[in-house]
Amino acid sequence: MAEVDGLITPERQRHLVEVHPEASFTALGGGPMRHSKKTTAGRAERLGVLRRAFADVEVHAGTRLKETGPDDILDAFVVTWSVGRWLTGTHVQLGGELDRRGLRMEIVA
Repeated sequence: MAEVDGLITPERQRHLVEVHPEASFTALGGGPMRHSKKTTAGRAERLGVLRRAFADVEVHAGTRLKETGPDDILDAFVVTWSVGRWLTGTHVQLGGELDRRGLRMEIVA
């Protein structure tokens, strides 16, 4: 994050957004998740929500990449969903105020 923060400018920010997976799960699921993403119940809950957008999510959800946890794959799926919404202008924007550098302080879902 520090590296990105050092490189980002208002111009570059036009092509880059910040997404928080739990905000995205809330938007996709219609409300906050009830269980921690680190639990079996939380994983099942998130998989159920992701099936709304990705019919084949279970095929990929078991993928294990070096230095990632099971919840990281689910987070990547929901972030992808949010970025798609951002690209089509159907996203939810949280925040949007400008900081002292002129950067938008926002999260999209």
